[in-house]
Amino acid sequence: MKLVLKDGRRYVLRFDYGEEFSEIFKKFCAEEKIASGFFSGLGAASEVTLGFFELETKKYLENKFVENLEIASLTGNISKNEGDLVIHTHGVFGRNNSNFESLAGHVKKLIISATLEVHFITLEGKLDRKFDPKIGLNLLD
Repeated sequence: MKLVLKDGRRYVLRFDYGEEFSEIFKKFCAEEKIASGFFSGLGAASEVTLGFFELETKKYLENKFVENLEIASLTGNISKNEGDLVIHTHGVFGRNNSNFESLAGHVKKLIISATLEVHFITLEGKLDRKFDPKIGLNLLD
């Protein structure tokens, strides 16, 4: 990952071939002592694991895709859950076919192929998460 630009509380980051997005981004946030913010990005991936949360079962269905994908939209936030840094990411990924199909969901794992360009805005306050037993997720609190 490369820090391309820092402008106050705003960052432009470039992730490179073979990097796993959440792992590298989480390390960057920890090093910079960033506890909260929102981000968006675009680029290309060689592998993504997506999840879909089923409210009835309170469990994620997951599927791994290993193929060339366009990252059409990546969005998410950074928060803390019981002191641990949480990278919460959703994405839309275009498949390399003539039908222009796309995949979308909660991003569990994302391996960059060509590049990923991320615009990141940090917040002065702190976002915290708390488990909601009714929903079955750690929600912003």
